[in-house]
Amino acid sequence: MAIGHLEGQAVVVSGGGTELRVWDLWTGEEIPTGFRINKSDLLISSLAIGQLNGDTIAVLGTTNDVTTRRGEVDVWDLTNDKRLDHLLWAPGEVSAVALAGTSDHPLMVVGGDTHGHGAVHLLDLANQQGQASPIPPAAPVTAVTFAQYRDRSIVAAGVLTQDIQNPFARFPSELRLWDAQTGQRLGPPIPHTDLIRGMAVTSVDGRLIALTGTIRSAQVRLWNIETGASEGTLNHAAGKEDETDLSVAQVEVVSHDDRQLAVTLTKDGSFGEVWVWDLTSNELVAGPLLAKSFLNAMAVATTRQGLLIAAGYGYLESGEIALWNQTTGQAERDPVPHAWPVHALEISAWEGHTVVVSSSAFNERDGLGIWSVQTGNKFRRLLSDIRGTGVLAMAPGPHPLVAVPALDRQIRLWHPLTASEQCLFVGAAVHALAMSPDRHVFVGTPAGLACLRRRGNSSAPAANP
Repeated sequence: MAIGHLEGQAVVVSGGGTELRVWDLWTGEEIPTGFRINKSDLLISSLAIGQLNGDTIAVLGTTNDVTTRRGEVDVWDLTNDKRLDHLLWAPGEVSAVALAGTSDHPLMVVGGDTHGHGAVHLLDLANQQGQASPIPPAAPVTAVTFAQYRDRSIVAAGVLTQDIQNPFARFPSELRLWDAQTGQRLGPPIPHTDLIRGMAVTSVDGRLIALTGTIRSAQVRLWNIETGASEGTLNHAAGKEDETDLSVAQVEVVSHDDRQLAVTLTKDGSFGEVWVWDLTSNELVAGPLLAKSFLNAMAVATTRQGLLIAAGYGYLESGEIALWNQTTGQAERDPVPHAWPVHALEISAWEGHTVVVSSSAFNERDGLGIWSVQTGNKFRRLLSDIRGTGVLAMAPGPHPLVAVPALDRQIRLWHPLTASEQCLFVGAAVHALAMSPDRHVFVGTPAGLACLRRRGNSSAPAANP
């Protein structure tokens, strides 16, 4: 609903369903209009009223209430009772519209959802004749990781570079890197043809290398961070007849036996496999390992037992954690059963034990647990209003810290030794998490990349790189 003036009268304009109706504010009499919704499957979601070249206009945001993420901005000239077709525009689902500026130079602001990523657009109605001029939000972040190289702290993020209208199309993306201390960009952005899901940063023979894996690709690509040049690929499809259904879901790097290794998780539908690669030669060391349906996540760490790989499985109301010792070439222990699917894992050590931290889906009161590798017993159940997700980060060291997203758009930080917790407010959906050794939390959201610094029992956002 909006209130404005039409030919000297104060009027109320309302939009609901497919109807636009106008009333005289003082008499309550309805003023008829010839408005008809532009497309029969769209519903009015928002409206604003203003002036354009001396005429009163209603700006309508419409959306498809069933499929969502599809809609239009429709402009109706109330003075002349006609649609301004040259201003019809379809940016995606439209949830809010507003008008500002002057009657000679009105500006329209449109807020909405473009394939799951919030966007705000500014439209100059007088001069641009309906050509959208978007206010570019920070790019949506799909993956983030942190790495320490000599005296440099590096943050890498996979970001979407285009609004996607078709969910079955490719998701053009870029790999972008920053110096975490200064916020300065490192090297050129590296374009990718699809959404970046798995990512890691390491050094190989003195070169700083980024590894990226995308959906709908069987390859992990290696990039020289300084130059942006390709350093080769890890091809999971070698010997397979068809690679179209393979996607890289996760990439981790680890030092073991004086070698830099990459451990990767690929998915073919619900079926997952784990692979181990030598980054000096880009050759396969082991794999596929831990192959099974509903393999959701993996974690890797060098421990006293050797190079351990943990895999989390599960579907509906059952799950388990399996542990593989790459040093001995055999399972470390029998699988640890879970009542719920395991969607995220980390391996660490504390109180003299090697532990696996797991996040289980669909269970708000037991979403996060700490398990002993040696015994399979649960050390501690961490209770809070979380729902297990595929996002989990852990800071290493003698005083470990675990970060997971909560239901209320916060990041919850747990201290496993004390079971105490702190909250960091994000105010957005959390797509990716990484944590530096000095406890800075890097958060990937639909609005961009944020760094949250803990200050005592509170937090404040750092400069957004």
